[in-house]
Amino acid sequence: MGVLQEFLNYLEVQENNGSIYVWGAQGQGGEVISENWIRQMETSRNNADRAIALWKKRKAEGKNALRAFDCSGLIMYFFQNLKGILKSDTTAHGLKGMCGQLSESQLLPGDFVFRVYTSGANKGRAYHVGVVVDAEKNVIEAKGRDYGVVKRPLNAEAGYWNAFGRPAFLKAEIEGGAAAAQPAPVGWELSRLLKRTSPMMKGEDVRAVQNALIFKGYHCGNSGADGQFGAGTESAVKAFQKANALADDGIVGENTCKKLGGIWKGSKAAASVPSASWKLSRLLKRTKPMMKGEDVRAVQNVLIARGYSCGKSGADGAFGDGTRDAVMRFQKANGLKTDGIIGKDTCAKLGGKWNA
Repeated sequence: MGVLQEFLNYLEVQENNGSIYVWGAQGQGGEVISENWIRQMETSRNNADRAIALWKKRKAEGKNALRAFDCSGLIMYFFQNLKGILKSDTTAHGLKGMCGQLSESQLLPGDFVFRVYTSGANKGRAYHVGVVVDAEKNVIEAKGRDYGVVKRPLNAEAGYWNAFGRPAFLKAEIEGGAAAAQPAPVGWELSRLLKRTSPMMKGEDVRAVQNALIFKGYHCGNSGADGQFGAGTESAVKAFQKANALADDGIVGENTCKKLGGIWKGSKAAASVPSASWKLSRLLKRTKPMMKGEDVRAVQNVLIARGYSCGKSGADGAFGDGTRDAVMRFQKANGLKTDGIIGKDTCAKLGGKWNA
């Protein structure tokens, strides 16, 4: 059985079990659910009262296997908690960012349907999500505190669902009925290091990396694959690197690119950040005469590999103005004191070992 069919079966089970809606809930069940727990989770006394009323009703009906979800939690519990396909929690809008856009006529079982704001500052932002579960386009959703998890026709309420998407991590199964989703497409290329900078890096190469991350279940933020390397993308890269035994520095170089399925076209100098085997036993800074040594060269190599040019001389082992400026840019980008001096904190952030 493929993941898609498991997911659809799981949704049917939650609807049959009378699972309830609680704000922020993601599959809690059994003794965890109590009146006090619901009140702690909920956003107001009134909302808690409504959720508690449905919970008590379901228990009176003998629905002892019920669980508690909010709308995105119904989906995330399966893909994050049960399957480990998605690595970090997200909202309805975050799930929308993982989807390719569809028209209503293109919907198939497994596709997501959304309620989005149609005007104002939040125009286009999703605030509710459900899942198409069969060829008749019935939808299962965690509808709300008065309803819990329900199954209804797509158009049970005219205009209720107003955006539609196909999740990248189910796309192959939805479209082809494959037993398992195919690997992320290859063919995209990188010719530079991608990382979080100020101003943000932008481009189709960033978008390609984001699409590859999303396909593999790493959420890049509520904007999805927007071609901008922001905090959400950096976090996704780090999570992917950590899960794949790569240096989790948030920088997409040769090793990360290849692991994501891309083709590395960048220079060898920028291919990957050196390992954390170099050490420092003194402060490195701009002095007269200039500090020189293999420790300076090691730091320069790391800075250059991370995309911080040390000047025309490159890694020449001399701590000049170019190296100081590179250190300051690195420090600023990483929330360190911007003094151009490499001490314990900057050394550690660069991946070295401080022995002074």
